[in-house]
Amino acid sequence: MQRLDLLQETVFRIRGMTDTVLSGHDKTVLDSYEYMVCRLPAKGFGTLEFDMPQERMDALLKAGEAAMDVYFEQAQVLSAATSTS
Repeated sequence: MQRLDLLQETVFRIRGMTDTVLSGHDKTVLDSYEYMVCRLPAKGFGTLEFDMPQERMDALLKAGEAAMDVYFEQAQVLSAATSTS
């Protein structure tokens, strides 16, 4: 294996381990505060994916904004329902 290939493989493995650790921690926090969590449609996006093309970033942002709109609409309905009880 060439030196560059070895370096790329090492970076790939470290990135995978970091994704796993961060995802596990995130799940613990999400489970603890489920009522405060807005689920974003981010499947297929890596935790450390900072170098994505602009089109991909725009699609992620648009989907996130739509998810937040739904989340806040539901929160307002829930708040209104509990305040009238």
